[in-house]
Amino acid sequence: MGKKKATENQQQFPEFLQDVPAIEKVEAEIVDMEKLSNRLETATSYIQKEVSNVAKSFCRIGYKLWEVKEDKLYLGQGYKNVSEYGQKVLGFQKSSTANYIAICERFSVYKNDNCGGKYRLGR
Repeated sequence: MGKKKATENQQQFPEFLQDVPAIEKVEAEIVDMEKLSNRLETATSYIQKEVSNVAKSFCRIGYKLWEVKEDKLYLGQGYKNVSEYGQKVLGFQKSSTANYIAICERFSVYKNDNCGGKYRLGR
């Protein structure tokens, strides 16, 4: 019955208006757009959080590699330098090891106190 009524109503419109979407369709499209927008905001928030976590991980990895380099920990297992250690143990390219260390040196804060002058994460 509802379908028949809709068809009758469409026939009452002038011909040039018959192609204009019904208000219900427009409202449904608006609701769909709002749902998409909400889902995008949720996805964006998730991505931003994960990017932040990645950045923290890069700093932490860089710090540990910096520590291996500064304290010559690689010598304990016969590696000649931190790059060789990074390649053989971690599967890093030489440039990746250097980049991690550079990230640590750039974004960590130097703490010159009784802790032996070590880097710590954060600014």
